[in-house]
Amino acid sequence: MPMFDISCRCGWTADDVFTHRDLPACPECGGETNKLWKTGAFPNVIDDTINETVENLASTPITFTSRSEKRLYLKQHGISEKVRHVGVQGSDRNPHTSRWV
Repeated sequence: MPMFDISCRCGWTADDVFTHRDLPACPECGGETNKLWKTGAFPNVIDDTINETVENLASTPITFTSRSEKRLYLKQHGISEKVRHVGVQGSDRNPHTSRWV
């Protein structure tokens, strides 16, 4: 559940609130409160933006501005990216590979 602070225009604040319900009214003035997302509350968010031009997918180069846009294009055209598994030094095994197909 996300953690956030709430505040009111009158200056009242409450820290570390966990709720999915409507925000409570300010106990000081009865005004409307606002969510203030805590810094670092979402550490697992990965930026989707890229600027990648691929020259060998079609007759003309295609520029993708997001990973999801590229993934959708590849799926629609039945294309999959080549993945190279590099083994650890002195072995042909990679700790990130669970099985070979």
